[in-house]
Amino acid sequence: KATSPDINRSPSDEWYNWENYYENLPVEFYNEKEVINRFLAIVSILSNEFGYLTEQGFIENGPTNSVAFQLMAQHSLTIKSGFEKPLFLVFSMIRHQQADYSWYNQKQRDYDKYFNSNYSPAPANTWDLDFSCKRYFDIYVKNPIYSCISFILQNDNSNYTNIKVNNNIMLEQNNAWRNELFDYAITPSTVELNASSQWSFIGPNFTYVVCADDVVISNWNEERDGNLNPSDSWDQNPKPIVLKIDQNGTTIL
Repeated sequence: KATSPDINRSPSDEWYNWENYYENLPVEFYNEKEVINRFLAIVSILSNEFGYLTEQGFIENGPTNSVAFQLMAQHSLTIKSGFEKPLFLVFSMIRHQQADYSWYNQKQRDYDKYFNSNYSPAPANTWDLDFSCKRYFDIYVKNPIYSCISFILQNDNSNYTNIKVNNNIMLEQNNAWRNELFDYAITPSTVELNASSQWSFIGPNFTYVVCADDVVISNWNEERDGNLNPSDSWDQNPKPIVLKIDQNGTTIL
């Protein structure tokens, strides 16, 4: 259907209702590809537009909320690059949710457990622990031509997070809530995420997209309260996620 342009092309709050994340999520929603898709801007852009078109009656028999759209994208989304060189996406995160306060929404416990188990250096299955932690790695980029780094920090009051690149603090956040920065000039060689959790939530994440001949990640480590790669960590020191996107599609390296 044709219509005049609408500068407010956004779906209603119901499209993004967080209750959809807490109840009856399919098992396959929790996996590495889902995490990658959730943090790719293209999925957010497509979800926003799809929700708007659905609620305006332009799409029938499709997903009715953002979670259902993400599930569809997980199964069917293909990203290809039209550049001569491949694109690489590097993603690393610390995320921990404590739950020992009265207004914590118990409906989201499975959702938070998934992220704690994959991105928290806290002892396995230990939710309510005050601790400091860091995650760091080396990165080699061969012949970059275009790039963008996204720094996102999310934490609650009394908590602290920062992200360093090449030993320089790029962004830091004291207390609540969210801080973000984009950089289009720096070529990283070292990356470090730091966080201190006193209660509630910490969630710094680093995303690097670069058009280059190659990207190699090495020497990835995590620390908890000064202990290097603790054997009881919930996430077991995961390697940063690396995607290679070329004219044939997307590969997880």
